[in-house]
Amino acid sequence: MIKKIVMVIAPVDYQDYEFSIPYEIIINRGHDVVIASTKKGLCKGKFQSTVQATMTINKINENCFDGLVLVGGSGCPKAYFNNPDIIKIIRDFNETGKLLAAICIAPIVFSQSKILAGKKATVWNEDGSWSRVLEEGGAKYVNQKVVVDGNIITANGPDAAKEFANKIIDYLEKN
Repeated sequence: MIKKIVMVIAPVDYQDYEFSIPYEIIINRGHDVVIASTKKGLCKGKFQSTVQATMTINKINENCFDGLVLVGGSGCPKAYFNNPDIIKIIRDFNETGKLLAAICIAPIVFSQSKILAGKKATVWNEDGSWSRVLEEGGAKYVNQKVVVDGNIITANGPDAAKEFANKIIDYLEKN
């Protein structure tokens, strides 16, 4: 069964590999992917790749999608940390038990959304500060590349992008 996923990226400085690797794997398995950002139009990755966002995050309706994937990168904090639109969307997806996946520092938005209470999760944690933020949000930080806990999949950075994508596929094809 074909699933429809919305991938959320920052309009500037999303992490190219954290977007492109999961995107390619998901569409190559026959699933549909819509790209959303804080603005419609051309978005530019940290390493100069570009992609068109066809939807703004405030227009995402969880009833239209089977899952939400948040892409990390240095543009992530400015684009969606403490963003009330994305926090509401994450909560809506979680309340309906739909897939929620985030990579790099994007799992911090899950923590801000208060959906990680009692859940295992990982995050980019180069200096140790991001794991503390996850734990402050109620998560049990796990120092692994990819962590799956129920409908929530988290990954710790670009080196985990392929495994992250494969866990997303596993989830989509079992649910």
